[in-house]
Amino acid sequence: MRRLRAALLAFYAYYRRGEDMLSHVTRDAPRLPALAAVLAPWLTFVAMTRDGLLEGWGEAGAHSRLAAAVTHALRFETWQSLAQDGRLGDADTAELMIALSGAAARMAEAKDSASRSAGTSHAHGR
Repeated sequence: MRRLRAALLAFYAYYRRGEDMLSHVTRDAPRLPALAAVLAPWLTFVAMTRDGLLEGWGEAGAHSRLAAAVTHALRFETWQSLAQDGRLGDADTAELMIALSGAAARMAEAKDSASRSAGTSHAHGR
């Protein structure tokens, strides 16, 4: 969770500093292929950051719910919605996204545990 917190606070500080530009870029990129091409390295960086953060969760990091939660947490639009529209500070926004990611990880762990239990019971003829 410390790594996710540090990453989110860094991303959110960047988003706050560049909010005006980022609002226009995220709005316009889908309609402007040249702008989308310029953004491609940033999107690659965000994906690599997400993948690195997921590695810290071990097996739970492989689950789609956790990956979706971390991806959502890293998005500019998520920060903008919570920090600006929801009037949360960056730290509160990060804590909310950490809670979401933690819940997704617990769901993944519970699902894995249930699958292992079912496999063990089935293997023993129960």
